[in-house]
Amino acid sequence: MKRIIMLLVAISLAATSLAQDENDTWNLADLYPTVDDWAKAKDALAADLDRIDHCQGQLGVSAAKLLECSEMLSEMAKAYGRISSYAGMASDADTRDADNQRRRTEVQILGSKFSEKVSFIDPEILEVGEEKLRAFLDELAALEPYRHDIEDTLRQSKHVLDADAEAMMAATSLIRSTPSNTYRTLANADMPWPTITLSTGEEVRLDQSAYTKYRSVDVRSDRQAVFETFWGKWKEFERTMGTTLAGQVNAHIFTQRQRGYPNSLTASLDNNAIPEAVYRTLISETNNNLDTLHRYFRLRGRMLGVDDLRYFDIYPSLVEADLDFPIESGKQLTLEAVAPLGSAYTEVMSSGFDSRWMDVYPRPGKRSGAYMNGSAYDVHPYVLMNYNDDYESVSTLAHEWGHAMHSYLANKNQPYPTARYSIFTAEIASTFNEALLLDHMLKQAR
Repeated sequence: MKRIIMLLVAISLAATSLAQDENDTWNLADLYPTVDDWAKAKDALAADLDRIDHCQGQLGVSAAKLLECSEMLSEMAKAYGRISSYAGMASDADTRDADNQRRRTEVQILGSKFSEKVSFIDPEILEVGEEKLRAFLDELAALEPYRHDIEDTLRQSKHVLDADAEAMMAATSLIRSTPSNTYRTLANADMPWPTITLSTGEEVRLDQSAYTKYRSVDVRSDRQAVFETFWGKWKEFERTMGTTLAGQVNAHIFTQRQRGYPNSLTASLDNNAIPEAVYRTLISETNNNLDTLHRYFRLRGRMLGVDDLRYFDIYPSLVEADLDFPIESGKQLTLEAVAPLGSAYTEVMSSGFDSRWMDVYPRPGKRSGAYMNGSAYDVHPYVLMNYNDDYESVSTLAHEWGHAMHSYLANKNQPYPTARYSIFTAEIASTFNEALLLDHMLKQAR
């Protein structure tokens, strides 16, 4: 259960103005009707944290006591997931809004306190011992949802610190999140994005969403100008970004050293029980097959009529086509593509489209990129998009809704402690949906 809490805190530490249409924005009222309701829930959880102290030293008393504490912590973690989702997504909708940022910071502080409160659990689980814990699991069937967390703690026993050191590690979570918070603020709220005039006479403000759209225009000189202008602006901040990156690397090294891992890669992979060799093999096989990628680039250059293929030449279409994919078209294509998964699947997805589970379009201050948040277990998943009316946007839509449906079905069919899933399996549902979309598009291509 401690691992669920720490995961939610990490999501929170990582995780609306002038919208084109309210229906294309999130309905965060599904989480809390008003900001005041959110604040009451946050304050209630903060006031409840002291109850955790009553479990310290009690996890080995009996199977019933272990179940009581596990259930209490599970409910608190579930509540925190909902609270942090509301604050994080409100802030992502407009990263410039000071009130949203304040609420996001309040959640980060609450998450850090929560982590400190539960920091005794792993050391105590190891102190109770494997034999006794397995006897508890065999004795009480209601403990089954917590089996994986208990066994995972036993698996990582060499890297669990004593209670005081674990509390210290939890207390540093806010410090270790500083680099990612710095990047988020600079990239989404404070960056003075440049403006460029294309050969068509169109004037474009080159934020991250616009860059993704205009790097694929047909006119090569425009693509080059987009590339050089956008990355030229980032280069003005290269010292700041270098320092921020160094801070992130140092945070990983700090964790690796404190927990006694041989390197920070192994430390990062171990939470999901992924051997370092798996990662190294992926890199090795990629390098072993670069000839295929290079051949593709040569073919792409030939089709574009370009002798010196550059980075900005890998995005434009290889065929002449004037195709737009407005959001309603993107939704329909995605629904048609995933139809083989059954009507129950498509009905939920369609309902989510119609019920404001998604924030669709880019706008000033909105967080860039795309993601899915499935942490509000008792509500529904949310999807962030920066939709540009192109095929890449449709593919991203299918991808993120693969994540959303994965979380929806996991939350519907699993108890809270076992509903989450490893990063090693997370991308299967999303990339499978992309593959279904590509298959559907190829079958109807003219």
